[in-house]
Amino acid sequence: MSVAGNTASIAGTVTKSTNPDFPAGEQPYPVVFNVVDNGEGAAAPPDLLTPPRYGKCGDFPMAYTDSDRGNIQVRFVAPDKDCTKCPEGTHCAGNGECVGGGGGGKCPKDYKECCDGSCVPIEGGVCEVCPIIEK
Repeated sequence: MSVAGNTASIAGTVTKSTNPDFPAGEQPYPVVFNVVDNGEGAAAPPDLLTPPRYGKCGDFPMAYTDSDRGNIQVRFVAPDKDCTKCPEGTHCAGNGECVGGGGGGKCPKDYKECCDGSCVPIEGGVCEVCPIIEK
């Protein structure tokens, strides 16, 4: 899996399948698909996904369609759990997780969201390190 902002590309070997187009077992190439997390709420555009296909991540352009199966969430932990290090196109969801979709515009342009919900300037702004919360 690779993540860039609010987009994830997922690839792997099929181990179980009822779909004859993607039988279980080793194939010349892995099955790959992409997803795009466009944020939360009624005002956010629909999340997107591509149909699965054989290939490698990023081999060729894929056509995206709207997700009709629910809410796609692309998440990863910011370096040192510092939400100011979340990449462009993401926002902090707490505990250092960066989530795709840009946060629905909570913070103004040129600001990033900290774990406590505050906004700091991208340039020179510092958030407190997010507390580790056991789940």
